[in-house]
Amino acid sequence: MLQLLDVAYAEYWSLDEAVWLQRYGAELDNVRAAIDWAAERDHALGVALYGSAWPLFAEMELFVEARARFEQTVRLISDAVPRARLARFWEAVATYDSGRQCDRARYAAELAARMHGETRHGRSRYYALLQLALNWRADNAAAREALAEARSLEDSSWPARLLTVGALTEGALLLSSGQFEDARAAYRRAAHLALTVSERQALAATVNIVELDLACGDAAAALQLGRPLSWSLRHSGRRATHFDLLCVLLGALLLAGEAEEAHATAAELYELGTSQDPAKLYMALDAMAQLALGDQRYQDAARIARASDQAHGQAERRPTEQRLRQLVAGRLDAELGVNWPVAGDGRPLDEASACALALGRSA
Repeated sequence: MLQLLDVAYAEYWSLDEAVWLQRYGAELDNVRAAIDWAAERDHALGVALYGSAWPLFAEMELFVEARARFEQTVRLISDAVPRARLARFWEAVATYDSGRQCDRARYAAELAARMHGETRHGRSRYYALLQLALNWRADNAAAREALAEARSLEDSSWPARLLTVGALTEGALLLSSGQFEDARAAYRRAAHLALTVSERQALAATVNIVELDLACGDAAAALQLGRPLSWSLRHSGRRATHFDLLCVLLGALLLAGEAEEAHATAAELYELGTSQDPAKLYMALDAMAQLALGDQRYQDAARIARASDQAHGQAERRPTEQRLRQLVAGRLDAELGVNWPVAGDGRPLDEASACALALGRSA
């Protein structure tokens, strides 16, 4: 199984994803069984299997399972694990946590980048550095440094899927720094590269363009592109990409004053998030607080806003998230005072409970 996964990993970067999934998707249960077997009998093998399996788990959107298996395999790490295998293990962790548990994703990406550097795996180091840059979720000095180092390694002859990750990461940092035209060029480059190998990446680039339109203050343009794209994604099975789009659409609808559609979108977002990856709902919490404010539920909005602050942790907000956060804070300051006193026991809400509260469900 490890030999098979190593071949699958190598082919992942250049083979069309539909062909790749047809070739390797049927092996999922065998991969699970192999990891379980190795976890009890051959620890170094277990670490290696987990590392090389990440493209399969990622393309099948099994992020929750993959993160759960981290606890199963991280205890297997020892000096007996070859450095290259350990580097790929941390690369897998960074991938699974990317955009979700950003603190751990950065930690894992930093370890992977250093170890790939020690073993002189330039392409793998490039990917790990991109994960490090991306999971700051903002254009700060650390993110720029990681991206610059990645770009210094970049080779135009590399597979399109890998170069697409670079273009998407560059676009995200440019967007967060307000360099909107450059960000648009990066996302268009990502879409062009992805068309040869990855429908998922091409769709992700388009979702980012919707977010870019909204960051530019053009909610109408964001909705014009985002609404039909959402319908298409709803019927495509691309749940993770659809979730990302719904987060952007919810913000656009709220800023455009489309209250009824915003409620319907928030409900769809909540259902998709809770069924797929509840931790990722943190991306929608500022919009959910604004939704509660629209219903004049100020104390509920304050609880949701506090949950958003806690969930974001050290990950900086994206431009639209920050805009919504400022609107929420200003309204709550006016209605409740600067300390936002709330009724109840004051217990913090998790992401799913905060979204449920915004929708008027039990929290």
